[in-house]
Amino acid sequence: MQCWFFGANGTLGRARPVGAGGADRYAVDFRATSGSRSRWHTQSGPDVVYPDRSREGRKLLAYTSAPQARASRSPGTVVTLDVAPTPSRWSPDVWPSFASRC
Repeated sequence: MQCWFFGANGTLGRARPVGAGGADRYAVDFRATSGSRSRWHTQSGPDVVYPDRSREGRKLLAYTSAPQARASRSPGTVVTLDVAPTPSRWSPDVWPSFASRC
């Protein structure tokens, strides 16, 4: 298992953050789209195509890691996203699995 952490300025990394923590605020931009060739629009039609997403990415709340050191495949991998509430409301009694896994 690997643990990844949200960081400052939209970063995603393996190092556990130190300090008081932070917050990201995001107002939904309803103009953002996954495109006309996304999996939502191609259920029984053309191939799914995701071209350069940088323009659309600027409309979203997104986190990006540094490039990986080597290529990898993850067929059938399950990704679990644990999101804890703000530290002032977080308690190991409420989120025991999160506290012990990373």
